[in-house]
Amino acid sequence: MLSVREAQSVFSSAELRRLVGRRIKELIDYTDFDDPTIFRVIVLEPTNEVAALNGVLGFSLFERRCDVIESHEEWFELTLVLSDDGVGVIIYIPKSLSVDPSLLSYCHTQMELLSS
Repeated sequence: MLSVREAQSVFSSAELRRLVGRRIKELIDYTDFDDPTIFRVIVLEPTNEVAALNGVLGFSLFERRCDVIESHEEWFELTLVLSDDGVGVIIYIPKSLSVDPSLLSYCHTQMELLSS
C-alpha cells in the first residue's frame, strides 16, 4: 500500500498517474492548500489486505459510506470526507482478480448506493 502526499510520486500505471495528478491539481486549485494534511491519497496494491487498509485509515472502511466513487478502466477511486473542515482521503483500489473480493464488492455496492 502506498500513501501519497506529493504529485511527484511515480506509479507503474499510466491511468493511475493521470488520475492522481488530476485529483491533486483539482484539490490544489479548489482549496487554500496551505495545509498538506488536508487530504491523503492511498493506493492499494492487489495483494493488500483489508486489515492493512483499515490500519492506515484508522477505521473500518466497510463501516462507512464513501462520499464519492468513480469507476475508471483499471481503478476504483473512492473519496471519503472525514471532517467538516474538508479533511479527507482518496483511495485507489485496482480492478484486479488479486484484490480482496470484499473490497471489490464494497466498491460495487457503493456505486449502486450513490447512483440511486
